[in-house]
Amino acid sequence: MSALNTRQVTLLILMLLVGFALRVLCVPQLPTTWDEVDFTSALSSYDIIEHSPHFPGYPGYVIAARGFALLFSESLALALPGTIASLVLTIVIVNFTAAHSSPENALRCAFLLNFSPILILEAARPMSDTLAMCVAAIAWILMLQGDKKSLVISAILLGFLPAIKADHGLLWTLVFLAPKEFRGRVCLLILGAFLAWMVLFFAVVNWELWWTEGQFFIKGHFTDWGGSTQSTHESYFERSTIAIEIFAAQALALPIVLALPLTLSGAYLSWKDSPFSSPTIALKTAFCLTPMILWTIFAQNLDHPRHILCLVPFAFLGITMTLGARGSSHFCFGILVFALMLGIPKDLGQVVTRPGVKELHEFLKSERWRELSRDQIVTIYVGESARLLKREHPLLDIRRARTWSGVKVDLESSINPPDRVYVSSEVAPDCVIPHRLIYNGVTIRSYHILLLRIDTATSELPLPSDH
Repeated sequence: MSALNTRQVTLLILMLLVGFALRVLCVPQLPTTWDEVDFTSALSSYDIIEHSPHFPGYPGYVIAARGFALLFSESLALALPGTIASLVLTIVIVNFTAAHSSPENALRCAFLLNFSPILILEAARPMSDTLAMCVAAIAWILMLQGDKKSLVISAILLGFLPAIKADHGLLWTLVFLAPKEFRGRVCLLILGAFLAWMVLFFAVVNWELWWTEGQFFIKGHFTDWGGSTQSTHESYFERSTIAIEIFAAQALALPIVLALPLTLSGAYLSWKDSPFSSPTIALKTAFCLTPMILWTIFAQNLDHPRHILCLVPFAFLGITMTLGARGSSHFCFGILVFALMLGIPKDLGQVVTRPGVKELHEFLKSERWRELSRDQIVTIYVGESARLLKREHPLLDIRRARTWSGVKVDLESSINPPDRVYVSSEVAPDCVIPHRLIYNGVTIRSYHILLLRIDTATSELPLPSDH
């Protein structure tokens, strides 16, 4: 148990620099999902009613991003809070692990935190998840330290955590890691920090409008877009099974399956000769993570594994602690590489290249598009990219649709139907686009349905094809 030597510090600095560069290189030029557009819009106009961003507002993340937006582009400004927080998290965990385990374990954990593909890609996205993950993990480490200064900082971070990502308030259970004699005061500090930013928040946001919007948003989350068993009509057992399948398919099975047992074993094997000699700490950590895991499985959108991102540091620290206690150097290296492979999303290429949206955006600015849409009433139906395209092309009638049925219903209810309709292939594959639409059982017109293919990763957008 000793501090890092000069060679190890140099290696750590190199890892931090390379990790930072990789994250910056992966920053997308354009936001592509509904949530990403929400956060991007919030940089110029903060309005929760208009989903800039959506409820509950994420004021901590937006303020941090706006600060960076004074010097950098929108995409980079939104990525930098999480990216810089990742560097701080690595330093904090390295110091903790070097003090209570070994410098070698500290560098192994730094290796995982810096080069895990899922952490690199999520940090580059214009979302609050990475910043929330880092703040939660830093608060956890400081709570384990147990001294008064660390406990105060940890409590303030935990109180501020819901301002970054509201559901991370479930990690307030980390207070159980504080020494018993300080636990009450830590709880008061957390509550005080929480109330402080809430007062400032509602000083600039109308709380009645906020709460009204919140009710609609919460209802939609639990009844419309897959946020609970109520919306997907699955039993709790089926949803648990689906959760494991989805996380495994997305290569994020590592945190949810290994975080708790590896934290337990790592604490027992590697901390047994340190001040953390009792496995009680590991059991408490497991208890603290349980509410977040249950929330993710039963109340979140399972097709977004980023919702369990906060568990990754716990898993990586548990892995390195366990390996340091019982593994040879070659075995350790093999397991570390395996852990990195588990962190690679199956759609890695799509995440990095962001296919389709950029091509469609460029196409809608082209002379070819102006020729196709000249002197005509045109409606364009796309999927998740609708808000981005509407933001970039405010004069075009761009609408969001999930399925072809949704397009059909919208067109049938139109008072002034468009002359030409374009439907992206993410909404309707070629095989389901008909030649005619029916209004009240009568053919009202033969639409010229064109398919905008935006599922290509090439730099050129193919011309629309008639159907």
